[in-house]
Amino acid sequence: MLGSRGSVLTALSAQVAAGGPVTVTHPEVTRYFMTADEAVQLVLQAAVIGSSGEVLVLDMGEPVRIADIAHRLAAGAPHPVDIVFTGLRPGENASRTCSGGARWTIAASSLIRHAQVTKLTPERLSRLD
Repeated sequence: MLGSRGSVLTALSAQVAAGGPVTVTHPEVTRYFMTADEAVQLVLQAAVIGSSGEVLVLDMGEPVRIADIAHRLAAGAPHPVDIVFTGLRPGENASRTCSGGARWTIAASSLIRHAQVTKLTPERLSRLD
């Protein structure tokens, strides 16, 4: 979420303002971004077009390389700022996908994809323990 407390953009900007270094896990890490307004619109649209048992995902376009953001922020700093690659953390992926193997279809809005999800019964839930 761009501009939120946990946003990578907020964290990188703070590192640049502090004089660096800017830390990025891996040069090829990519993420999707959305603004708070987009998230609110998604929730409102989901309330109107969504059905029970569906997952709705906003088409967020192309993912952005975090290293590219870090380089742009560092280039705009009034002083030299180093960029340090710290390595992927255990379980972290260089890229993310919203598909999860689901069959996605276009909802009423061309910017929203939706898929049916398997109902989570108490029996199925107990097998997850």
